[in-house]
Amino acid sequence: MKLERFEDPADSGNSPKWHTGKPCIEKGCAEPAGTAWSHLWCFKHNVERIRRIDAGFKALAATEGEQGGTLLAAAKKALDALTFIYAANKDDHDSADDVALASVLAELRDAIAKAGP
Repeated sequence: MKLERFEDPADSGNSPKWHTGKPCIEKGCAEPAGTAWSHLWCFKHNVERIRRIDAGFKALAATEGEQGGTLLAAAKKALDALTFIYAANKDDHDSADDVALASVLAELRDAIAKAGP
């Protein structure tokens, strides 16, 4: 099975260059935080986090009926709103928080795309 980039410890997005100098925010974890996908979690906990997000969107897509469609539509609207806010503040996207937000937006966009139309 081919690993996704976020799951591959050899991927450049998981290299020490992304480490923030702070520990992972997961309770009890002292591993260095920082990957291309988040500045808050260590590699292991970031993989777990993204898998949870992905599983949630897959479950959402599998939900039949109006509730599933409504939740997916809400996720799409949230992505649109966050993307608009991010774009409106485009003058300063160099901070770690902005890089992290761009990463989360990309993850959300990918998860929605995988979840369905």
